[in-house]
Amino acid sequence: MSAFLGPIHTWLYGKILFQNELVEKISEYAQDKGWIEDDSVARRCGTLPKGELAEICDESNIHGWLQDKVSLVEGNLAYLVTELLKEHPERLNEICNVAYEVGKTRKPEENLNLGQAYKHIESLILNGMPCDRVNDLIKDTSDSIEWRETSDVHKKYWDEAGGDNQNFFAVREKAVQGIFDGTGIVYETIGDYTYELKRLA
Repeated sequence: MSAFLGPIHTWLYGKILFQNELVEKISEYAQDKGWIEDDSVARRCGTLPKGELAEICDESNIHGWLQDKVSLVEGNLAYLVTELLKEHPERLNEICNVAYEVGKTRKPEENLNLGQAYKHIESLILNGMPCDRVNDLIKDTSDSIEWRETSDVHKKYWDEAGGDNQNFFAVREKAVQGIFDGTGIVYETIGDYTYELKRLA
């Protein structure tokens, strides 16, 4: 690995890759359903370069390069979902089901405690750059972990796409629920920008 790359860079890029996978799988599903004729999001918005991070990043400006890729996958998801729902809001359930299936491919190891489960989704779910410090932990016990998002770093992308950023949260929620499918751990939205992980009773 490059001497300029650290664990935080690979951690962030893993989150970028997970959101990119959501975009790719939703796009593939939409093409199979005949909702779009081809990969229009790739043509309009661009795609991530292929390869290992150390081989493809700009080592002279790693932070800027990663910020650009965060913006790319955020914009791609906003554009794709907004276009698919523009005249067909009823498609949201199917889009969320795709996200759920993508989440299921990233299940954690069995018998994780809630702290480990929280770290697992933190390694997958994109919430801006690490310096944004979006998540604020407000409860951490053996029975429940609660956190609040201090800002909505996604809204600007959905505004630019002419969409509703609540659709982002619907898609993300199903992806996270898919991650914990069959694990006995429940993820729920319990208030405005407030979330909880707990074990099934």
